[in-house]
Amino acid sequence: MKEIPIEARPTLKDAGLDFNRFAYFTRPFAAPLSSRTTESVDRQWVKLEALLNRLKSGDFSAAEDLLLLCRETADWRVKFAATRVLGHAGTIDCFKRMREEIEQHPMRKQDRIDVPSRTLVLTYCRTFALWGRLDVVPVLMDQYLTLRLKQTPEISLLPILMADLLVDDDSTMIAHDPPEDALEDYLNLVMNQYDTVTAKHGSDKVFVFRGDLYSVRAIAERMRHITTPYQAADLTTLRERFEPATGIDCSVIFGEEDVSTLAAATIAESFLESDAGRRFEPGKRYFFGHPIPE
Repeated sequence: MKEIPIEARPTLKDAGLDFNRFAYFTRPFAAPLSSRTTESVDRQWVKLEALLNRLKSGDFSAAEDLLLLCRETADWRVKFAATRVLGHAGTIDCFKRMREEIEQHPMRKQDRIDVPSRTLVLTYCRTFALWGRLDVVPVLMDQYLTLRLKQTPEISLLPILMADLLVDDDSTMIAHDPPEDALEDYLNLVMNQYDTVTAKHGSDKVFVFRGDLYSVRAIAERMRHITTPYQAADLTTLRERFEPATGIDCSVIFGEEDVSTLAAATIAESFLESDAGRRFEPGKRYFFGHPIPE
């Protein structure tokens, strides 16, 4: 698949943080935009890109400013992109504040949860799952039960997020929203698996992916061995854990109409054989090659 030059790609504002296309490797804005001539949302995209560049250089103090931008913006595209970046590069203090925000949100006392509140919860929960520490599973379950008991629709994302943390099984029932008469059984299934994974690693303060200790090299191994169209659907998930950690552009894998498993294998093998690739330690988070302080 032919690689598209950076200058021919859309900007972050135009494309969003899309892991089925260019993700972190969009075309930079040509220059900072004047506050007098630029719409507020455009300025927010400029700010987001500036904070992202700081994070790419290893300046993780930018995560706090990114969380502030996420809270201030009324534009959901900016909010989605900002929280996604936080999932990849945020610090533990960011996640503590995000958790407090949704646990103290007024919606918890309401009979019904409106669409903006539901979207906020689901967006934050995706961020927690991308962070990937095992002790986010009870947080995800709490939010799932809160939304479900208030008869909130479209919450099937939450079981998928929990499954991605806990099991390496495409057919697991953890990934599926259960019927009402099986809700208690579902809760027991998830929490029993959580206890099993906690016992396996000796702590719930470890970073996991599909039940195992999170490892950038292990993600690359998975990418290297995807060969079938069915497996190729998993490449987006793997890319979102590999590209932010390494800073390696994986957009050549994802064309407008197809996915190249050969390109994925080539990128993964090159990484695994490189000296730089050997510096990534299991159980640690990285952003563009920089260890993230926890």
